[in-house]
Amino acid sequence: MYTTYLMVEIQQIDRPLAAKILNEYGDNPLLRSIDFTEAESLLIGSFYGAGCGTEMNVIDENLYGSAHLLADYLTTTDPKDISIPALLLEGSLHYSFKSEAMNPPPLTATVEAPIVSYFVPFDLDASIIYPDIATSPTSKGIVFNPVTFKEVSYRNPQMFDVILKDRERMYAMLLKWLPVNALASTSYRIARLLMARLPEVCKAEETITLTQAEIAGSLYCSRATVTKGISHLYDKEIIRPGYKEIIVNTEKLKAYIKNT
Repeated sequence: MYTTYLMVEIQQIDRPLAAKILNEYGDNPLLRSIDFTEAESLLIGSFYGAGCGTEMNVIDENLYGSAHLLADYLTTTDPKDISIPALLLEGSLHYSFKSEAMNPPPLTATVEAPIVSYFVPFDLDASIIYPDIATSPTSKGIVFNPVTFKEVSYRNPQMFDVILKDRERMYAMLLKWLPVNALASTSYRIARLLMARLPEVCKAEETITLTQAEIAGSLYCSRATVTKGISHLYDKEIIRPGYKEIIVNTEKLKAYIKNT
């Protein structure tokens, strides 16, 4: 049975769905690191989510929306120890930091699947700057039952090797994006933002629901700066702005990002 929250369909994993996931994603590094029986026990009772829209799906909002699915864990665990493991099977994670204290503009970065990460559904420490994290529109992933994940990983410590490698890759990607955010032109940063919002399988043209105000907020720059960046991409026939949407020539967008 599916529960749709925002633009993500969430389904608790039973044995048939676990078998289907293992058949389709059996080469995933985390699932491949343990035997079939352990992988099955890890999946059953966890939650499978699939994006079903055209917009980015904000992780925090979906965790709040699905928090009732892990009600026993959340109500019986010390808030300081709450950590929800998740595995992105397809798509990408899009990170952005928004802070008036950050100069140059905040970090935005995209990390491609597959990747294992941990999320905290509540802001436990106001002194820490947490990134906004979203998944691409058609991403697919698993939110694990934290108790089962801990039990299985303790029996299979090789899982931690995969987790550490993913963490290293994530930080490497964040560092790679630093010069893009600090030095790149606004038009290039807009192009990267649009790329992150494209579906995994693109048509020649894709329509992305996005306003200039939202772009300015994501890139932490003024509306006037965004207007100039959009005009530059329009002049190159990469995009056509519309009312609360942008029509993207996907091939020209990819070529622009690759060659800039």
